[in-house]
Amino acid sequence: MRTEYKAIVDAGFLLQLDCPDLARERHNTFADRPIDDFLTFGNRVVDAINEAIRDIPPERVRLHVCWGNYEGPHDLDVELQEIIPFLRRAKVGGFVLPFANPRHAHEYRYLKDLIAQDQIIVAGVIDSTTNFVEHPEVIAERLENVAKTVGDPHRVMAGSDCGFETIAGRGRVAEMWCGRNSSRWRRAPSSPRRGCFRRGSQGTKSKTTRPRKAGTQGQGTGYPLSRA
Repeated sequence: MRTEYKAIVDAGFLLQLDCPDLARERHNTFADRPIDDFLTFGNRVVDAINEAIRDIPPERVRLHVCWGNYEGPHDLDVELQEIIPFLRRAKVGGFVLPFANPRHAHEYRYLKDLIAQDQIIVAGVIDSTTNFVEHPEVIAERLENVAKTVGDPHRVMAGSDCGFETIAGRGRVAEMWCGRNSSRWRRAPSSPRRGCFRRGSQGTKSKTTRPRKAGTQGQGTGYPLSRA
């Protein structure tokens, strides 16, 4: 992928590497194996990433890591602090991590051990898998916690938890979020909870997506955290 990665950066874009396997694979492939086996796997993946981006300035690369956004207890998720040692080895300019996820919302406190002085954090502060709309004060509090931990608000960006592009149509998103007055959207007929999906350009079904909550961006992007 080195050629593709470099082409993206040469075209003027930031490169985001989506690597849920660096956390989620612990409770998938490695669920019945010792934690050391998973950590060895994580180090091997980071080695491959570093080789693939060796010709790209670190500040042009972000790394997204997550535990999956499926509905489940997540009680077998590996803790962020356990994977920080191999994440720190990634030669990237920043990380994109979910902190609105109730299983991992407290783990912002470990960012002091992950984020270097020349790196940024895109902190997920909006849960994309629930119909609740977070109060602005909740979002502000989450961002303040991250900024205090990192020590520099200029290196904190606000984003959503991952999953905006994979949830709609699975019955988890209420019809109100799907633009029911828009011809671009229609209810998923098989969904008991009336999830929605987008129509294709010829009236056929296209890849399922979820409209974003106002004022947020999807996975892998973020807004700088600043005060007037």
